[in-house]
Parts: sequence; C-alpha cells; structure tokens
Amino acid sequence: MVAKAVVMTVSPAWAVSHINLKITGVQRVTVDLVSVDAPKGIINITVTGISSVGPTPANMPNGDTTLEAIYTFDNTVVGQAQAIVVIPASVGTPHNPLSGQVNGVNMCMDATTSPAMQNIPPGDVFLGTSYSQWIQIAVWDQFGKTLDSCYNGCMVYEDIPVYGVVAINQRINGGIYSDPVGSSPASPPPSIVGANSVNAQLWPTAPKVPLGDSGPNASNPTVVIAGSTLNPSVQGRSFTTKSPDIVNVTWP
Repeated sequence: MVAKAVVMTVSPAWAVSHINLKITGVQRVTVDLVSVDAPKGIINITVTGISSVGPTPANMPNGDTTLEAIYTFDNTVVGQAQAIVVIPASVGTPHNPLSGQVNGVNMCMDATTSPAMQNIPPGDVFLGTSYSQWIQIAVWDQFGKTLDSCYNGCMVYEDIPVYGVVAINQRINGGIYSDPVGSSPASPPPSIVGANSVNAQLWPTAPKVPLGDSGPNASNPTVVIAGSTLNPSVQGRSFTTKSPDIVNVTWP
C-alpha cells in the first residue's frame, strides 16, 4: 500500500520533544518518523497501510484506526486523528465517452508506449498509425469518493486475458487517468522492425495509414491500480471506427 505524509503541529513548540505516537483500534497502519522541527513544534511522519491487514471497511467511513499523540509527562492524549486506509476500488461515474475525428499519429510501438503494443520481440517495434480517443476515467475509493492524492503517480494496469496484467503506461493523477481507445493500423510491410532501424527512424514522418471501418468493438479491460482490482472496472464500453480517421466511443 502507499504512504501518506502527515504534518503534526505541537503547541507550545517546546513540548514537541515530549510527544509519543500511539495507534489504537485496528492496527491497519504503520507510522514512521521523518523529521522533527523543534523550534517550530512540527513533527513530520509517514503513515502507511499494512497490506496484510487490509483497507478500512467500506461500511466504516469514519475509520476504525486512531492515531493518538501522548504527552509523556502524564501520559494524557493531547491530540488524535482517524487513519482511514483507502484503496482504488472502482471506476467512477459519469463516464466520459468521446466521438469524432482524431489526429492519427505514426508511432513506433511496444509494451512501453501508450497506446501499448504487446508481444513485440525485444529490440523491435510495431509501426502503426495510432487513432485514439483519450478517455478520462475517474477512480473511486471504497467509499465512492475520488481516490486520494497519495496514489498520484501510480501506474495503471489492465488485466487482459491474452496477455495477463500489463501496463497501459498512464499514471493516475487527482483520481483520474487517461485511457487511449481506438485502433492502430499497421504500416506497409514490414510492420515489425528493429527499434533502431532506418524504417523505424523514418516512420514518424511517413504518410499515415488510414483507418478502416470496424465495430462495434468491445473495450472493457479489468483495471488494476496499486495491486487493487477495480470492481466495477470498465464495463459496457465499445468503439467503432470509420475511414479515414473517425473513432466513436460508446460508454453508457
């Protein structure tokens, strides 16, 4: 699980050296001291969820874990806060389908690009013209709220039956990630070439390959973020393509 940075302020500042932290309730987190600024009375800590214990239950939005600040002179509780462990839990609504003309981009694609192309031999790339609608997808926690910023920067993965769990090479930010939906018709043969080949170097500025007509095509991957499988994930989404550069995404 990810960690959350927490800043504690102690007043009066001189008492900062006499504060201990205690976890009560369900032990869902660990607390690590980062730094102490004694003149300002500030304690910086990180709070990290314990994977083996699990997240805060969805029916307990106020949490079942408490961080207590103990004044060591008399062991009194002088401050407390709930530690609520959230996880990426579901794809949020409303959905954001897009339709219409897209700008095709000649790409040298492999498992590291976005859109990604799987099963390309190491050292090779797939030459294709990518036509994608970039769908903004909201992610909610187990309480139906926008995913906390502590998950910013986490890679988004999709569990695809043919390939397994693979990265889409997009990261979540502010509870939202971008998902390219569309098609990438191949270049004239050979479409799989060495990454450093002349063909690969010339491809970005070569004439684009137009889209053909297709669909509806299902596009409903199971999404995985920070080890959590979203449920529901992407469901009921499809797209059609129309020559030469139209991608229409339907997602009720």
